[in-house]
Amino acid sequence: MSCDEREDLVAWRDGALSPGRSEEVAAHVGTCPACAAEAAKLERAVAALAALPELPAPGPELRARVLAAIAAPGPSLPARLGAWLRAAARPVVLVPGLAAAAALLVLVVRPESAQPPPGDDTSGLEAAGEPAQLEAALVLDELEQLETLGLESPEDAEVVAMLDELEGRP
Repeated sequence: MSCDEREDLVAWRDGALSPGRSEEVAAHVGTCPACAAEAAKLERAVAALAALPELPAPGPELRARVLAAIAAPGPSLPARLGAWLRAAARPVVLVPGLAAAAALLVLVVRPESAQPPPGDDTSGLEAAGEPAQLEAALVLDELEQLETLGLESPEDAEVVAMLDELEGRP
């Protein structure tokens, strides 16, 4: 529905419009089936909300606990650093990180015989004849994707790959 009055239906229902504008919206609702249906939906929603049981008010102990939690000092820097180090030492973080470092080491430190001869202007791992380095780069890329997506296992990565395939992504 593209009526201008649609934007005022909630305010009209709540009695928040000026008397003149309220009369205009009421007249429009009487002539526009789409706005009349929308107004009926609003009435049903308000009736459903009114039928909900009233929740008990929280006790004074809740307020005291919330205020105490706000006033309490946070953990010290050494405690936060220790928590961060414990989280970083988890296998799900540590193993991919070490694998990425190893792959990077393989790419950076390579024997002289594996480098292309001087004057050879071909570049890239395929041109240099380095299938092992290409594989290491692919593994590094996959590990970065796992870390970026927050995946915890290779099975999670397989699920993401299947979803990508279903969506037609490479």
